[in-house]
Amino acid sequence: MLSPESKQQPAQTPGVKVFQLLASLFAGLLVGVMFGVLVLVISGIVLGVFAVAFGAGESVLSIVLLLSGGVCLPTALIVALIVGLIASVVIYRRRSHKNVQANRAFTITCLGTVAIGACLLGLVGVGNLIFPRVPAEEREALVALYKSTNGDHWNNNRGWLSWWKSPCRWNGVRCDGDSPTAHIIRLYLQENQISGSIPLELGQLSNLKQLYLFDNQLSGSIPPELGNIFTLEEMLLMNNRLTGPIPPELAKLSNLRSLYLFNNQLGGDIPTELGSLSALESLLLSDNQLAGSIPPELSRLTNLEKLDLNGNQLTGPIPPELGRLGNLWYLYLNENQLTGALPSELGALSTLYHLYLDHNPLDGSLPLELGDLAKMSQFHFNDTDLCEPDDVAFQEWLAGIEELERTGVICP
Repeated sequence: MLSPESKQQPAQTPGVKVFQLLASLFAGLLVGVMFGVLVLVISGIVLGVFAVAFGAGESVLSIVLLLSGGVCLPTALIVALIVGLIASVVIYRRRSHKNVQANRAFTITCLGTVAIGACLLGLVGVGNLIFPRVPAEEREALVALYKSTNGDHWNNNRGWLSWWKSPCRWNGVRCDGDSPTAHIIRLYLQENQISGSIPLELGQLSNLKQLYLFDNQLSGSIPPELGNIFTLEEMLLMNNRLTGPIPPELAKLSNLRSLYLFNNQLGGDIPTELGSLSALESLLLSDNQLAGSIPPELSRLTNLEKLDLNGNQLTGPIPPELGRLGNLWYLYLNENQLTGALPSELGALSTLYHLYLDHNPLDGSLPLELGDLAKMSQFHFNDTDLCEPDDVAFQEWLAGIEELERTGVICP
């Protein structure tokens, strides 16, 4: 009689073999994933220690970032693939001698691996929310803005002041990348029902390029500290309730291309220092309470394309130096208290499309040199004391302007 040990196992069908092969491959890959996770964790911890030592981070969250950011991921994937293939072969050979304990161990291994994978994915998700980190002073600037402008009543304050979410994930905040330490470069909070004053701490956003706070209910003055954001390219604060003077410190913004302050309640003189903003392309200061004369220093803005000063209380003559603005497209000086004759130097503005002079006590004859402005499509000089030269060529030039608002008075 044959002993139980000498009995042969029943022959396995091809379907069973294929199933065992696939199951072994799956189990082996799960084992490989476990080893890959182990490599990822160990290498992440090592790099995290170095990151903390060299100033890239100062808490265990830096390690989480390194784990989730893919720094060690390629190595972990290679290890997982190699170990997984080896484990698949070993498991396949051992499963040919099936028993209950082996199946139970196999099931526990699979479930444990799936649990570890789920935890890792959760860790990655949390890391993507927490990071990138921003310098403490930049976060402080955002917190100060939130608190000084009734952030709880904004239309959209999603994510703001969340301890578990990076400021780069707050609504309207944009950063320069997903590295361990990022900088805030854009602030888009327009049309957000923001009231209160702009905090001086906003000047701590030393890498900011775009500041959009327009179409809100901001009040108070413009902080001079904004002049410390040397990287700023666009400052759009129009359609608010801002008061006080325009800070001359804004002249330090050498990269500024657009300065939109129109439709506020700003007063005082236009700072002559603004003439040093060599990169400026648009200067829109209309519908405020600005007084004094137009600074001749604005003629140094050689890249300027739009100059809008209408709807203020500006006095004195129009500076002839404005004729040096060789790239100017639009010049709006209407609805002020400007006096004197129109300078002939404006005839050198060869790129000019719009010239608005209406509702000013200007007098004298329109300069014949204006007839050289071949691109002029809109010319308003109604409600002034300006007269039109009785010159055939000049009258033909006027007749060719698409939108013309005139006095209709011919010079004697």
